[in-house]
Amino acid sequence: MGCYSEAEPLFVRSLQICETQLGNNHPDIANIFSNLALLYQKIGCYSEAEPLYLKSLEISVGWRGENHRHTRNIRNNYRYLIQQMVESDRTQELSSHPITQALLQQIREAGAE
Repeated sequence: MGCYSEAEPLFVRSLQICETQLGNNHPDIANIFSNLALLYQKIGCYSEAEPLYLKSLEISVGWRGENHRHTRNIRNNYRYLIQQMVESDRTQELSSHPITQALLQQIREAGAE
């Protein structure tokens, strides 16, 4: 619906409630991190999205494994975020996290082909 400013506080509140009830390493938390990251990505707040995707991936891989559809979906969304940052010349905002840097390298190599 595009009501991003209304959605953000709801995601944040949902995250707080779920972390209190489920702990900070539950698959539902991974989903909330991923959804909040996607919201930030859609509004161009890329540097806010990156750490959320990383947390979401870490949790999802731990609970579901590398090849689970949710994990793959998170990784694909994260890859698209990095692609957007490359295209908008905002890679200087990316962290030095190994996953981030590996995806960045893959995207740059694919663009050079």
